[in-house]
Amino acid sequence: MQILLMMITVLITPFVFASDAFVSTPFRLDMRLDEGVRVAEPAEIIHANAEWAEGDVAVVTHTPPGGEPSTLHTTTSMGAESFVWDALHSVAGEHIFTHTVRRDGNIVDTLSVTFTVPEPTLNAVRIFGPSELYSGNAAQYVCMGYFSDDSGREVVPEWSIVESVSGIDVDQNGCLLAEQSTSDQSVTLRAVATLNGNVTTNELEVAVLAAYLTVKPTALSVTKTDGEYTVSVACSGAWTAESNADWIKLLKSSGEGDGLLGFDVERNPETSTRKGTISFKCGTLSAKLTVKQAAGDAIVKVMVAFDAQGGSANYTSHEYIVGEKYGTLPYATKSGKVFGGWWTQPSGQGVRVIATSDVTDSVTKLYAYWRDATTADALDGALDWADDGDAVWMIDSTMSKSGSTSMRSGAIGDNESTVLMTEVTGPGTLSFWWRSSCEEYFDQLMLFDGMSDNEDDAVMSISGETAWEHRTYSIADSGTHVIRWVFRKDEFDGAGRDCAWLDGVVWMPAFAPDEMTGESTGEHIVPMAWKNHYSITSANPDSDSDGDGMSDWEEYVAGSNPSDPGSKFTLNISMENGTPELQPTPYLGGQREYIIEGKENLADKDWVSPIKPSHRFFRARVNMK
Repeated sequence: MQILLMMITVLITPFVFASDAFVSTPFRLDMRLDEGVRVAEPAEIIHANAEWAEGDVAVVTHTPPGGEPSTLHTTTSMGAESFVWDALHSVAGEHIFTHTVRRDGNIVDTLSVTFTVPEPTLNAVRIFGPSELYSGNAAQYVCMGYFSDDSGREVVPEWSIVESVSGIDVDQNGCLLAEQSTSDQSVTLRAVATLNGNVTTNELEVAVLAAYLTVKPTALSVTKTDGEYTVSVACSGAWTAESNADWIKLLKSSGEGDGLLGFDVERNPETSTRKGTISFKCGTLSAKLTVKQAAGDAIVKVMVAFDAQGGSANYTSHEYIVGEKYGTLPYATKSGKVFGGWWTQPSGQGVRVIATSDVTDSVTKLYAYWRDATTADALDGALDWADDGDAVWMIDSTMSKSGSTSMRSGAIGDNESTVLMTEVTGPGTLSFWWRSSCEEYFDQLMLFDGMSDNEDDAVMSISGETAWEHRTYSIADSGTHVIRWVFRKDEFDGAGRDCAWLDGVVWMPAFAPDEMTGESTGEHIVPMAWKNHYSITSANPDSDSDGDGMSDWEEYVAGSNPSDPGSKFTLNISMENGTPELQPTPYLGGQREYIIEGKENLADKDWVSPIKPSHRFFRARVNMK
């Protein structure tokens, strides 16, 4: 199809007004205090019928008592004008304001108004400020004088304390100063103002509450690269701490009263001593701790090459620092295979290298290991699986809900069945996705807890042409349970693809109240029973036992296997009618709350939920229930 482009020219003729004169709006001159305290009613200069032409110049002048006129305001604007004149700080007497309109240099209109500023008379001095403060702090008080004409003027008073108290003083600005104290005290603050021989006094009782912050030692020399360091903190209330150096890692950064601050340090990559500070806050008190770290060894770097062994990796080489952890390793893929990690020798030989492995200068090349996919891989879980029935279940790379594959029921005929089963030890909750494409009501996929094949004993079932559905099954009693997914056809006919699919199977053991006690650091805690279930030996929930980049606590929340570096939380993305759809893996359904958030650009300040079609970057927050 050919598209014709046509240019259309439009001529626009400007409007011309017949008259160049107009009637101005009122011109208002306000005389008031900047703080909004009005000293008198505003004087108004109004030209209600003036022929004020565009281009005329309007000038307002001010003549003080016994002085010469000076220009306050000049405008060529045709709209309403307003400005503020501060009468409060002006000389007492008559002030004359003149509004003059000039056209082509000639005066066409003039109006004057007189405003009288009264003589000031001090009536009172009032002190504003808090009635209590903490020792070791300063509180600012403001002194104000008042005139007999009810206008206000700021007066500089003399400040003092009625009865001297050790450690408490006041400066010329009315700032009350108090040294750190372990006991409460009180003082009487006095302000005296004088104006034209009139003396006025005001006093305020102030409670000075005890407040103290002590940090010992004042300087800490750090020579080790591992281990936790503690510092004694004494505070009269709640305290917090933060570091200005990224190599100082605070392990405990807050407390109440007297306690300990815990921190660790990273290895010093420099050949000279480096310093950092830890800042403490106790109420409005503050203190600093200086941390000095001894010089480190000279940095030795090694370039490591990655051989994907017939697959592909997102990068093929990377430079690491000898003695540190690898941290990040390439992600590799190969069609029809499962990635088994990076090894020092081909075919999964030698030593496997993970994110928490130490970098050595002897390893300059790593090899990808590939293996055939298993049922556990397809179902994204850590359970052991077995087949039964008239045909075995198969890995399906064309249909999945989590990950890139699922398990599809075996190819069976009429009056046959195909079974996929595993064992779990209760109590706990089983989560999974399934769908079917078969003759509705007559052919179905059923879930059994035990060895019965009677349809009446099925825990739940799915039949017909369905989308993916998420299901959970809770087991309350202890002991071993044989969990079986059975796809069965009746004696006649078929529909759809005559099969069913299973994906994203997660078994989450339940823990009794007496088993919930666990190892913790800060707010992170994992149950001891959960650690024992996965044979986790680390006492720190923030450690990464399998080196996959997720801490043990993160894997506990996500539901992944902390002993398997190939098991970690991921987001699978697909487009549905132009809108991104993200599916967490593993997915624990009602046991966790999932919040999917998106951004159009990484530089955008806020993450947005729910996500929009315009979003291109995503993240998930998983909350315990």
